[in-house]
Amino acid sequence: MQSTRKLLTGREAPASSRNVVVQRVLVGCCLTLTSWFLIATSSCDRATKPKDNARSLDGGRVEELTAASGVYPRGLARDRDCDAQYVQRLISGVTQPQIRYLWQDCNGNSAEDESGDTYIADYLNNGTIDRKALYREGETSIEYYQDDAENPLIFLWYVSGDRWHLTDFAYSQAYDQWESEHHTGYFTLQKLCHQNNQWYPYSESPFCFYDIDNDGVSEVALRFSTLYDPEQDANDYSEIWGKLEERPRPLLCGFRLSFDLENDATLASPYSYTMSFTVELLDPIDEAPYLRPHMTQYGRKLNFIPKETALRLAHDILTNSVHVRKRIGLAYERVCSERWEGVIWYQDGVHNIGNAGKPGTRSDRLQDFVDCSSEDVRIYFSEYDQLVHLRAADNSIFRTRAGNLLYTDPDGDGYAERVDELGKTVYIDPDKFKDLSIKDLFGKYGITLHGKKTAHASESRTQ
Repeated sequence: MQSTRKLLTGREAPASSRNVVVQRVLVGCCLTLTSWFLIATSSCDRATKPKDNARSLDGGRVEELTAASGVYPRGLARDRDCDAQYVQRLISGVTQPQIRYLWQDCNGNSAEDESGDTYIADYLNNGTIDRKALYREGETSIEYYQDDAENPLIFLWYVSGDRWHLTDFAYSQAYDQWESEHHTGYFTLQKLCHQNNQWYPYSESPFCFYDIDNDGVSEVALRFSTLYDPEQDANDYSEIWGKLEERPRPLLCGFRLSFDLENDATLASPYSYTMSFTVELLDPIDEAPYLRPHMTQYGRKLNFIPKETALRLAHDILTNSVHVRKRIGLAYERVCSERWEGVIWYQDGVHNIGNAGKPGTRSDRLQDFVDCSSEDVRIYFSEYDQLVHLRAADNSIFRTRAGNLLYTDPDGDGYAERVDELGKTVYIDPDKFKDLSIKDLFGKYGITLHGKKTAHASESRTQ
């Protein structure tokens, strides 16, 4: 797929081509690990914005602009790390017909760029702030405002260590999915409580990426679902845009943990996730003991679970029977997921997992489902189909374009010995199953790599 997409300030950059079809084979007692996450590529050419793509209107200081074109609500105060003049400009947007915006050249290089500047967008040209994009060294923030004189600022996305591509000063999946780069950093959505003027995590918070072997691409992606009520939907924008009038109680309601088992992602094709665990908790975890404050470079004090703590917590939930899992799903793709989000669970209408994210891929994938489990999560490798499975799955199905393979466990020992495959039934020799340890997938921050291409199964079930 080749296309040219306009950046939020009018610059153009060719979208990176993603064409990865990988034959995945796990040999014998092996589990391999590694790399993932987005990154639309190092080949992306960020051209300097042509001067005729935006015309300077007044180009004056903020006082002159507000006097001439209405009063901007709170937010036009200069950020503590930037005292550059505001320059007002007008562009034809991709998602908006015409956008008036203010630009601050905070890095002093006299060019609009993503390396240190601030942009304030007025979509309706009515004198009120709609978005504020702040680029600083190693971090990006996108603030969302509504037309409210007293409390205009509602929520923000904060990105650290990676690059989130923006269209018209905001993230749009349709335009920015393949242009963003997520390798080693994290991001969080934060909502502002107007009662105490403090920030609280919500929705995808945090969403972390781990480059375990330091090759420049991620091997692990972890998405936490942080809510204030277990019945909320982390991806419902009516909830995200809702005001926080009272101090909330952030709850960890579930997560998705994705792995690149073959460790074959590269800088040219950086997302190659193979398998994921998607967990919905029966009893959400109060995040208060895990939250830590973080001060952005421009002066916002945010609160969220640190990246390293998040991975340890996900590990404990999978391996500790203290946390009762309402539902858990293992998704395994033969053809890797090229999405920076990892391997997303497919909701089939029956075996649904709360706040699993979307959209999930339907074909060419195994999905094992366990309903309500207080036992440690256990997995095994099957030499029959070269796939990793959940022990004691309530439902196990491999969907292909030709038809579905249904796995069942006739003797109730936790291993799926029977496979109904396209009109025929196959019984698997018990010696073909190899027990694996989830702990083998985790190291200091996420994974223990057993060599570049293999991670060994722990033992045969017959031993």
